Amino acid sequence: MKKILFIPLYIGEFGWELMVWHSLFRKMKDEGACDEIHVVCFEPFKVLYEDFADVLMFDTPQERATVPKHYLSEEHTSYINELRKENGVVVFDAKFSAAAWNQPRAHKFVSYKKDIEKEYDAVIHFRNMPHRPQDNDSLEWATKLTQKLLSEKKRVALIGTSKGALDIDLPVDKFYDKPLSEVIDVINKSKIVIGPSSGPMHLAALCEAEIIVWHNPANWDIAKVSKRYTEHWNPFNNKVNYLTEPSVEDIVKLVTCR
Repeated sequence: MKKILFIPLYIGEFGWELMVWHSLFRKMKDEGACDEIHVVCFEPFKVLYEDFADVLMFDTPQERATVPKHYLSEEHTSYINELRKENGVVVFDAKFSAAAWNQPRAHKFVSYKKDIEKEYDAVIHFRNMPHRPQDNDSLEWATKLTQKLLSEKKRVALIGTSKGALDIDLPVDKFYDKPLSEVIDVINKSKIVIGPSSGPMHLAALCEAEIIVWHNPANWDIAKVSKRYTEHWNPFNNKVNYLTEPSVEDIVKLVTCR
């Protein structure tokens, strides 16, 4: 009997999808735990799944949660039922990933690093989300940092979503709401990736990019979060400059000394 692993649409925290969800199932495929893997994903994120999915289907999250979570539509419930008529089907949910997030042997990551010409000195994600607002950047601070980098003749690009990032009115390239494959290209074209703790910074780790990252110590324990970047969620040992409440000058110095 054919064993099919069906992966429902992931609608939880983006960082968790990047550093836990898809890598667990890729590992299962690699170890021969199933004959086929059928995946439902958000189409702009398909680059995370297309290397191991035998069947790839698409759905759109109505709203992403701030915890590990998935969604199964009526359409895909019917799809599973049809599979079950002839095949053995195993369905895993987000609880499976929660137990294994810090067990490296449970994951298989692929690197999205590309050896291409650098077009930017820095790619920045200025977080602006209702979830963990303490980690958001103020528009004034983000503008000051960008202006300072531009005054140093640095080429800058901004990434993120239109709802989750600050939009700065300065002459920089902006890549908002782009498919992950395009964001990956932008990251690979940059010498360094900058931003507070957020999903795009984890994507940079999968690109093996050097990063400058920080978070508000009032929100999370510094040792715990920094270890996530330097160890737990750093499969390719990318260089991590973890800062505590950095100033504009701290960040500019790291960029200009390269």
